[in-house]
Amino acid sequence: MKNKVAMIHGAGGAFLAASARKSDLARATNETQRSSKLEANHLMDDTNIARQDDLEAINQTLLDYIEGFYDGNEARMESSLHPELAKRIANLDSASGRGYLAEMSALALTQLTRKKADRPTPAAERVQEIAVFDIFENAASARVTASTWIDYLHLSRLNGRWVIVNVLWEMKAGQPFKPYW
Repeated sequence: MKNKVAMIHGAGGAFLAASARKSDLARATNETQRSSKLEANHLMDDTNIARQDDLEAINQTLLDYIEGFYDGNEARMESSLHPELAKRIANLDSASGRGYLAEMSALALTQLTRKKADRPTPAAERVQEIAVFDIFENAASARVTASTWIDYLHLSRLNGRWVIVNVLWEMKAGQPFKPYW
């Protein structure tokens, strides 16, 4: 699946988006034009707009992350992650009723991906919509919408390559949280 990469401009600046569907880009463009409040939350100052090679490298890192997971490709997943990655989800303990953060490390995520190698996600069930919201110097913020969950990611350029350092994720409506690790 080839992703489309676009720079979406609004009244106050621009934000970067990469998506697997043309309709998502059109919707994002329309939403940007309709709501300056939304724009304020997603805009990059024009002086900080990343070079195209940064956007392409970040997009590739995010594709290695989601496609690596779907395919059970441990090497692609591992290449996209910083070894000290923290992937967290807020959850509710059914016994106590108290909220807590469930956390997964880079090692746990890589091992989980390896376990999927013999049962990759079928193509018809895959969703991989990518939006890069902001890039400044060696830091970037993005979202990956997957089949049953949404990830909000922070990336950093370390030693010349972009890697994911933090992920806060949430299950889509109607999808139960199942600790996979």
